[in-house]
Amino acid sequence: MFTKILIANRGEIACGVMLTAWALGLTAVAATAQTPESPTPGSVWFEEVIGQPERLGTQTGRELRQVTNDPHFYRFENGEYKSVLSRIRMKLPRIGAENQVTVREAIPYRRADGSVATAHLVILPGAMSAGPLSDNQAMSAVVVTRLHDDRPKDRNSVLSQWEPANEERREQFRREGIETSRLNVPKWGESVQRVVMNRASVEPFPYRMNILRSGQTETVGVSRFLVAGEDSLLEFSQIVPCAGLLLDDCKAKALVSSDRFIAGVTEFLTLPAPKKD
Repeated sequence: MFTKILIANRGEIACGVMLTAWALGLTAVAATAQTPESPTPGSVWFEEVIGQPERLGTQTGRELRQVTNDPHFYRFENGEYKSVLSRIRMKLPRIGAENQVTVREAIPYRRADGSVATAHLVILPGAMSAGPLSDNQAMSAVVVTRLHDDRPKDRNSVLSQWEPANEERREQFRREGIETSRLNVPKWGESVQRVVMNRASVEPFPYRMNILRSGQTETVGVSRFLVAGEDSLLEFSQIVPCAGLLLDDCKAKALVSSDRFIAGVTEFLTLPAPKKD
């Protein structure tokens, strides 16, 4: 059984035999927060990840297998994409003017018992995009990580892992063009926000962070880390091309895009709390 937590009642959805209920029914923050017509999936792929991209220093690769109209894997109905692997229902993000996007889903890491530890969606502009075509193109990703049962799961303990360990480290981040702060996200609560100037569009996104060595601001990356229920950490990451915009204008554009991205989530399924002896 899955645990259902309702923030705003959006009903229950049958989504294959793997799902029995959806939780955290999230409504858009405001009517203007989400583009009325979000992109449609031009293609959906299952990404067989070789290696563990969330662990730095490991070699990774991938094999892609196209998935078509498989309700045990995903559904796209009424302008919303429902992922079985990542337990999420959302409007697909639009960063530019794209009408279609490519969705890549993967399970990069499993627990010892075979259950999903980390799942992700990577969204790229264009109907058939196997990967980024340049190091400054638009990209979006949602990463869902199941929290370890033997570690603290309270919001502050989880979020603090995504912040600089001390002020010296925070200052080093600033010099590298990385700003980290706490932010309250409507319907979700407190989060950690990371803004990265000139983040490169490189694989495996968003696990590794490379910085473009350029004399001008080409991109702004925004990542927000959120805790859902008592079992899940969600990361929403995007890279927004600046296309000639001044730094402040590009940063503002990227933050608005991130707001839309998260506001497009309508439901998220939480897992049952482990039984206590």
